[in-house]
Amino acid sequence: MDFLLRFVLVDIPEAFLLLMIGFAIFNLSVFVDLRKTFIFSFVFAVFGEVFSYLEVPYQPKVLLMFAVTAVAVLSTPTLF
Repeated sequence: MDFLLRFVLVDIPEAFLLLMIGFAIFNLSVFVDLRKTFIFSFVFAVFGEVFSYLEVPYQPKVLLMFAVTAVAVLSTPTLF
């Protein structure tokens, strides 16, 4: 239950916030395509939990989360 609460209340909003910050740099809105936004946030949060479970340090974890999510997004163009 603790895992589920942390995932829903912390990890997914954190991934959404990171995506919003990234889009704000280029003056874009994340609300243009909400489906892609939520899928990206969910995938990013899942990989964050996996790397936390594997006890990866914070900085490499953030880089790995971004790299793995980018590969997932680029390798499945029909989903996104």
